[in-house]
Amino acid sequence: MLNLKYKIFSIIYLFIGLVFLTNCSEKEDVLTGQRFSLDVSLEDSKLILAGEDTNTTKMANKVTPISLPSPRNHDSWTHRNGNSKHRIEHPDFSDNPNLVWKLDIGKGNSSKFRLTSDPIVFDDKIYVMDSGSNVSRISTEGLLEWKVNLIPQFDAESDTSAGGVAFGAKKVFVSTGFGELFALSPNNGEVIWKHRFKAPINSAPTIIDEHVFVITANGQAFALDEATGRIKWQQQSTLAGAMLLGGSSVADYGRLALLPFDSGELTAVLKNSGVRIWSASVSTTRKGSARSNIYSVTSDPVVFNDVIYTANQGGRLVALNANDGVRKWTDKDGSYSPIWVVDNSVFIVTDIAQLKRLDINSGELIWSVDLPKYPNKKKRNKSYAHYGPLLAGGKLWVASSDGFLRAFEPVSGNIFNKIKLPHGAASHASVVNGVYYILNQQGQLLAFK
Repeated sequence: MLNLKYKIFSIIYLFIGLVFLTNCSEKEDVLTGQRFSLDVSLEDSKLILAGEDTNTTKMANKVTPISLPSPRNHDSWTHRNGNSKHRIEHPDFSDNPNLVWKLDIGKGNSSKFRLTSDPIVFDDKIYVMDSGSNVSRISTEGLLEWKVNLIPQFDAESDTSAGGVAFGAKKVFVSTGFGELFALSPNNGEVIWKHRFKAPINSAPTIIDEHVFVITANGQAFALDEATGRIKWQQQSTLAGAMLLGGSSVADYGRLALLPFDSGELTAVLKNSGVRIWSASVSTTRKGSARSNIYSVTSDPVVFNDVIYTANQGGRLVALNANDGVRKWTDKDGSYSPIWVVDNSVFIVTDIAQLKRLDINSGELIWSVDLPKYPNKKKRNKSYAHYGPLLAGGKLWVASSDGFLRAFEPVSGNIFNKIKLPHGAASHASVVNGVYYILNQQGQLLAFK
């Protein structure tokens, strides 16, 4: 029965994550007319048929000063966006980097598999997971030091992809789409302990003090003891009808843990006991879009000056008071990436392929820049993925699946540099000691410096 549950979740993941259709055995009439990607809204489809551009900024951009902290070298990157708070301060990086090495790590993106993990760096070692649940340790010189496969024997033939990697408490923690959480030795990849859940784990774990936090696909959040893997507490959310691969992870906020659920709920709990303090909804989505039925909180929660910034993938960004969950302002843009907050500004790559700068106090638009959206502008049946923004070396960096790494000026939004990224981006980046690490679509780890 357990094996059957995992296979059912695998089928759901493949349908939602890769968005492909299967044909029935019976012959059906095929409707005529133009086809659109599932992320094209009803309003945009009407504009496309009329021959109008749907990705043109209507408001004039403003040039507003910003005060950036001085760039600094970070020697670790333990979670997405740097740490368990998903917010790291301005890493140093060249504004004209070169690709210095690349290394195959295993399986990349395909019709069956999808990369959902980001490079994690600690003590001059890089930890990555491919789309086939193979975890590797790589030196900062690009040498493979060990590799372990975490596919369970009970489901060895499955095509499941999900989960992620994080580092904390001197261990490598890995979650998988098979519903297992591993604590690995960083020295050789040996399993210290593992815990099996009743549902897949969609996102990477978060390590806060002596706790490891994960959220499973059946709407449950768990806190486990980092030393033993024993469950300390669990919190239930509403079960989501649909979800995306590689979702957002739990965020650290002092005595609280912020739980982003696939139901669209963001819940704050006491991290030691799991007692619920408040809950807020981030579930409103763009009307007329096929993905409007997916309510997942897809942007890892980020806290800046006691305000939480997070978003879903369908047209809703919120700024919430971190102490009570009361909404300060809302923007009608979604995001698949953590929001970058600095000084007076909020930077976001939206779900409709725009890089935006918003006023931190009101959410008012300061500037907006269009990013490439469709490989084929006529058919529009596929869209590019964009990862970022990441503020490094005084520039905003956006890595894209179209095969380019772009740098933008934070003040104006003007593009500063455009660098080839072989085979296109497939993960968020890590920037450690002036080196930018990222995975590409073919399952290679790239290092830019």
